[in-house]
Amino acid sequence: MKIFEFEKKLLQIFPRKTAESWDQMGLVVGDGARDITHIMCALDVTYDTIDACVKFGANVLLTHHPIFLEPPECIANKINNHTGSLIVYALKKGVALINIHTALDVSPHAFELLPNLLGLTPREILLPLNDFNLGYGQISFLNKKLTLHDFALLVKESFSSTPRIWGDKASYIKTVATWTGSVNSEALEACRSKDIDVLVCGEIKYHGALDAVMQGLKIVELGHDISEFPLVSILAQQARKLVGDDKVLEYEQPLHWFTI
Repeated sequence: MKIFEFEKKLLQIFPRKTAESWDQMGLVVGDGARDITHIMCALDVTYDTIDACVKFGANVLLTHHPIFLEPPECIANKINNHTGSLIVYALKKGVALINIHTALDVSPHAFELLPNLLGLTPREILLPLNDFNLGYGQISFLNKKLTLHDFALLVKESFSSTPRIWGDKASYIKTVATWTGSVNSEALEACRSKDIDVLVCGEIKYHGALDAVMQGLKIVELGHDISEFPLVSILAQQARKLVGDDKVLEYEQPLHWFTI
């Protein structure tokens, strides 16, 4: 299969029209006329993920995050031109860059992802998109009320990571909203209007969290990447359906940060 043929089929599953207008989608770097050798799936485009492609024999790097949202001023190896230099590196290594970003976030494939990791069944979309039966975030209900402290322990075990918790740890929760990546003001307003007890998200701005907590919403903040690593498995699953199991590999991308 040609790279551009793979891109076309992928965009039939995750249509551009469901992505945000500011988003970059599909093939953004590389020669679409080349035959696919193998495909590496990862969260981010980095030098390490490109090197992993070369090691695996992959000429396509399929990521959730695009290498850029706004094109760099130039595509060249220059000081203070990280994105341009990274593009040059990918081209030199013969690795095409394809991403599926916000169209994946709102897709039916992502709807059950975070809730299921917490042992929950999503009931409805938190923030629906106009004109599509799709949207951001999911609303679920616990089988029994838990304290925020006990729920946070469940989240910690489910994601093998220590989250940041906002709210009274002794307060009880029943209604849960989940959200991958960065939370915006619309999501917080939707949580308030739908009487959500706790929001599990990737990350949130400090003042937004502070305001939300003062209005009664509890927040469990996973870390942007930790909340979205599971989306890579969705990309890999769809890629395998298109090109075969033996041609696709998931890259176990380490965190870009650490705690002491």
